[in-house]
Amino acid sequence: MSEMLALGVEERVEKGKSVKRLRKSGLIPAVIYGEGKPGISVKVEAREFTRAIKGHSIENLIFSLNLSNEKNKKGTTALVRDVQIDPLKDCVLHVDFLQVSMKKKLRTRVRIESKGEPMGVSQQGGILECTLREIEIECFPLNIPEALVVDVSQVGLGQSFFVRDIEPPEGVTILTAPDISVFSVAIPKVEEEVPKEGEKTEPEVIAKGKEPAPGEAAEGAQVAAQKKEAPAQKEAEKKKEK
Repeated sequence: MSEMLALGVEERVEKGKSVKRLRKSGLIPAVIYGEGKPGISVKVEAREFTRAIKGHSIENLIFSLNLSNEKNKKGTTALVRDVQIDPLKDCVLHVDFLQVSMKKKLRTRVRIESKGEPMGVSQQGGILECTLREIEIECFPLNIPEALVVDVSQVGLGQSFFVRDIEPPEGVTILTAPDISVFSVAIPKVEEEVPKEGEKTEPEVIAKGKEPAPGEAAEGAQVAAQKKEAPAQKEAEKKKEK
């Protein structure tokens, strides 16, 4: 289940090119929106944000955002909806916070993780394939799990683990269609042998009867030729006798 993380934020006036200078000074630009209220541009210290999310999966984290000039000391409850990461520097570029009510259920997506080795892999030589990485759920904000971990150890070769096989935590309703496959153990494909370079492959010839040896073939051809010549030779001898 999610836990509430406190985070201090300040309203932000920097936009456009000024945002680059903001990041260089160790701050992260962010925005808070939702609950029918206009969006608020804010900024948060990069070190504080990194420290707050350490050890957590960043998706669906619940924060109590304390605006420096906010009269409400309880803070604004918000869900991390989107995080932009610089792939080269591996640092946070921007954060979207979705304001939520603790008294209202919300819909969100959570990732699925597997545990255990399927018997179709360990005993039957199959390959485990993940066919669905996230599912949609509905629950109160503090009931959102970081991930749904499912045991796939009983999945055999050619079998699948479906959404209907997932046991959700208390207070969580799964909205994804139950007949969708999440994990499956596939039968390995057997690759045909490819002939090596320079190696010729000849089609198989099925002959009727016994194939004559090279010597026998030559002898047979000579006998056939002699048979053809015999009638012509006899005719020539008859003409001479006349």
